[in-house]
Amino acid sequence: MPKKVLIILCVFFLLPSIFLCGCEKKEESKDLVTDFSASFSAEYRKEEVKGTLSTNRQGITNIDITYPENISGLSINYRSSEMQLARESLICSADEAYIPANSFPSLLKSVLNGIGEGRAKLYAQNENGCTYNLKTESGNCEISVDKDGKITGAKINSADFSVEFSDIKTVQN
Repeated sequence: MPKKVLIILCVFFLLPSIFLCGCEKKEESKDLVTDFSASFSAEYRKEEVKGTLSTNRQGITNIDITYPENISGLSINYRSSEMQLARESLICSADEAYIPANSFPSLLKSVLNGIGEGRAKLYAQNENGCTYNLKTESGNCEISVDKDGKITGAKINSADFSVEFSDIKTVQN
């Protein structure tokens, strides 16, 4: 009888401690930086696009295109649900709903909105950074983030869209 009691006590006290101590807690990921400015280089439908971008969690995004030459100088500004296009002295605005969902600025904005709204889900993590997944209207987006939480790139394969950010500067609001 004492042997059975000893076995039961071992199972009762020792087994849970093995399970609890044997599980390593996954290191928490840093919060994603949503207020930033950066230079970008993108590929959209097999065409290269370059420029600068600034964005914040209030939904204000400014995109300035510097390459290709035929659209260089184009500024795309999102504020609330309105989009404004400007080049030289020409300015036009439209409700965001009228802009095609698979257009370059719409894809970029949908990625930034999803991150700002907290919909991006941690997928993988290592000492250099993290990878997040985000469901967008145009397909699944894979987001690369450095160890400081700065977004370094995003890719939506189904939309033939990828973007890489450099010279990332955090904007304080």
